[in-house]
Order: sequence, then C-alpha cells, then structure tokens
Amino acid sequence: MTRGRIIAGVVVLAVLGALGGGYAYSRATNVTAVTTATVTKQAITVTVNASGTVVPDAAVGVYAGVGGTLSSVAVTDGAKVAKGDVLAKIATGPLKLAVQQAESEWAAARAMPTGTTRLRTARNEAIQAARAAVDQARADLKKATIKAPSSGIVTVPDTTQKGAATTAGAQLFTITDPARLRFEAQVDEADVARVKTGQKAAVNLDAFPSKPVAGKVSLIKGTSVKTDTGGNAYPTRITLDSTKGVLRGMSGSADIAVSSVPDALVVPIQAVLADGSKRYVFVVTPDHKLVKTGVTLGESTDTLAQVTTGLNAGMLVVTSQLTALTDGMSVRVQ
Repeated sequence: MTRGRIIAGVVVLAVLGALGGGYAYSRATNVTAVTTATVTKQAITVTVNASGTVVPDAAVGVYAGVGGTLSSVAVTDGAKVAKGDVLAKIATGPLKLAVQQAESEWAAARAMPTGTTRLRTARNEAIQAARAAVDQARADLKKATIKAPSSGIVTVPDTTQKGAATTAGAQLFTITDPARLRFEAQVDEADVARVKTGQKAAVNLDAFPSKPVAGKVSLIKGTSVKTDTGGNAYPTRITLDSTKGVLRGMSGSADIAVSSVPDALVVPIQAVLADGSKRYVFVVTPDHKLVKTGVTLGESTDTLAQVTTGLNAGMLVVTSQLTALTDGMSVRVQ
C-alpha cells in the first residue's frame, strides 16, 4: 500500500468517526428537556372566590314626619353628621296656619255656653277635641325641622332637594355608621354548597390589593340572583373583623376557606393530565426515564393538587413539555 493510500484511508476513518460522534452527540442533545417538581407533603387550604362590594352593616332611615315642601336641605350626599344635626326643613307657613286655626277652634270651644248639663258636656267634648288638634298641629310644626337621629355618613337621594314635595313617612335620608361595614359577595351556584356560616374569609379590596381584610361568613341567602354574565349566584354576607381604612362602595373579592388538609401529598396543578375521567402524571425515574402514572386526586387549589393514591413523597413529576411526552421515553431534567 502506498503512503498516499494510507493517508487517504486515515482521513476517511477520521471523517466517519467524526460523523458517528456527531450523530451520537446529536442524539444526546435532542433528548427532550423538562422541568420537574418534587412530590411533597404540606398543608393546603381550599378557597372559594366570590366578588362583591363593601356595604353598610347598619343603616338608619330618616323620614318626613309631616307632609309639605322642602324649604331647605342642609347636607350633601356623603357628608358626616352628628346626632341632632339639622338635615332639612319643611316649609312652615301651612303648618303655622294649621296651629293658628286649631288654637282658634280651641278658644271657641272654651267659649261655648254651659247653662245646662247637655251644654256643659258638649263644651267639654269640644274643648277636648280642640286641644288634641292644637297638640297635633304644634307637633307637626316641630316635625318641620328634620334632625339626624344618629351620627354617621348621610346619603341624600336625588328626590331630596329644596322645593321638592314630600309626604309624611317618606324616606328623605339614610345615615350609616362608617365603622360598621360588611362585604356582600356573590357565590357561584357551583360553589355555594361548600360555603358555611362561620368560615373564615380574606377580602381583597381593589383599593388595597396587598392588604386583605379578615372576616367570617355570617349569612348565606337562600335565593339566587342573576350575575352580570347570566349565571346564578347566592348573596353571601361576610362580617369584617376590622373596617379601618375601608369605605362603603369599595369592590373586590373574597377568598372563603371551605376546606383545609393539614398533611396533604401534593404536586403542582400543571403536572396533572387528563385522559377522559382518569388523571395521570409523568414520573421521572433515577435513570431519567418517564413512567406514566395514574393518580387519584383529592382537594385542589389554584396551584396545587392533592394526590390520594399513585405517588409517594420524594418522587419527581414533570411540569413542562407534557404534550410531547410518552411513557418510557428518556428526558433531560433541567
């Protein structure tokens, strides 16, 4: 064999060796890379989320004691008032005239003759009736000044304005105590069976997203209402532990703790796949092979799923590239 042929043969072998090594490297580097999570035991709390609004827990209505025309309204909507503050006045002209007429009739009754028993009886009855009319007219005049029955924040409807006519018993104002507020939530019909009075809740207000307000479920109404999306929801009252900084009308959502598992075996929720009614995960073996493993689930949160059968603590489950995986394939753990 000549020297040229020997060199050529060596070059060919080198090229073939390089190609073979490159193919082997390519096979190794083309193994699917996945992320994993360790199956662990930890406490989980299952919550039901419900949107809602802060409303007054106690409201006092202020009503007109007598009919007439509002001659003045002394407060504006949202103003703070103290007990006894004047809120509005009703025009007193007709009321004063009623007092004068009643007093005239009273005076006339006292001037009636008393010459006989029958006349005295008639006079006494007339005096009694006239005096009652005077008392009523004077009381109505006092009712023309409408005062706050309690301290708080006043709500003034559009119908309560100067010059408006009112009738006896008509509601003119509402006064609420700013320290007594509650959160009115709407629990979806799919979740309401799990919600019970006494359960703890964390109310997350849009105005304070990083400062949830603690509370408890105090009432679940038995009649549903339609939601903005056309579904059914049940009004649920949450009594707030503290109302510091909270204002009526604030909106947000409540996370109601409906269940707690102190020692749950859990995996990330994204690790669980569905095959019809069955659930499974991909377990990574020590030699980086995949084992498709059926599991039974218990409770779940937004991020974790409780596994009641199929796994043990310490196992590795795949959390990415799940649609590209098959049972028995090799993977590279990132």
